[in-house]
Amino acid sequence: TWGMGPTTSSRHTNTEFDYLPLDLMEMFTELTVGTGNACDPLISPAYADLSSLPPMFIIAGECEVLRDQIKAFGACACEANPLSHTTVYDDMVHAFVIFSFCCGTARRAIQDIGRYVDKHCSIILSL
Repeated sequence: TWGMGPTTSSRHTNTEFDYLPLDLMEMFTELTVGTGNACDPLISPAYADLSSLPPMFIIAGECEVLRDQIKAFGACACEANPLSHTTVYDDMVHAFVIFSFCCGTARRAIQDIGRYVDKHCSIILSL
């Protein structure tokens, strides 16, 4: 698999840092997948054909429990579209950009996102 399994390193090593509890992740997984197949592209985009999508800027926090999954998805996105990009921000937790009111790294990530969108939207619009 691409890093979805319960044995991914960050899922266990980062539980002491991230506010996203494992039992909540498991509940969301159960609600999302149900009796379906977790490898179904309609359930998990990591298994979808990403080649027709525009470039993606994917971010993760180094200290988040989903880091390994996000990095693996980012690798899939970059393989499908070389203009895609994944950035892992040091010392950050899940959805850290919501802390931009008090965290410089979150503000920097938002600026990085803006620069990426400006650059790649101008490429797409010029086609």
